[in-house]
Amino acid sequence: MDDRYTLHARLERLARDPWNGYRGVRQRVTAQMRSQLGPP
Repeated sequence: MDDRYTLHARLERLARDPWNGYRGVRQRVTAQMRSQLGPP
């Protein structure tokens, strides 16, 4: 799998639907933070 192609496809999707792409990134980042912090 070519990483550059995947990144390009991701950028194309982001350009087409920026809000959904942004929300997806936010969810991924918050999920990583939660896993690092552990359960509340």
